[in-house]
Amino acid sequence: MNLTHVTIVGNLTADPKLNPANGEKKAFCRLSVAVNERRGEEEIANFYDVSTFGDLAESVATSLTKGLRVIVYGHLNTYKEPYTTDDGRETHRTRIGITASAIGPDLFRQFARVAKVASTNGSKPAPSAAPAAEEAQPVAAAVAAPASVSEEDF
Repeated sequence: MNLTHVTIVGNLTADPKLNPANGEKKAFCRLSVAVNERRGEEEIANFYDVSTFGDLAESVATSLTKGLRVIVYGHLNTYKEPYTTDDGRETHRTRIGITASAIGPDLFRQFARVAKVASTNGSKPAPSAAPAAEEAQPVAAAVAAPASVSEEDF
């Protein structure tokens, strides 16, 4: 299968929305990224629907918030959605989205603290909760360190 891979850099337009895993279904997260583009004196905003699954979905929902500048890498996908024109005709329009395989904060003009959690006995650790507001760095996407890691480890 040939996939078109893309990388975009833009700002989250809202907090990511997580649909947690249940039963055999993986966790699923949706987010919207605005990418500003300059054409001469004009600035144009393009909006991308981004989705991700599994552990990455949970990490994104825990770590990122509205307004943060992010880098998204993934492949393009298209889907049709119902649409009613101004004159009342029912039709479909094609939307383009990105299924992300990697997402992270862009460190240009913002800071981030990242904690890597070592797995024990082969199991994957769950993402830790985001820090309280008073612990957050200015304009930061921060992930709280798990209990087994202390502040001195940074």
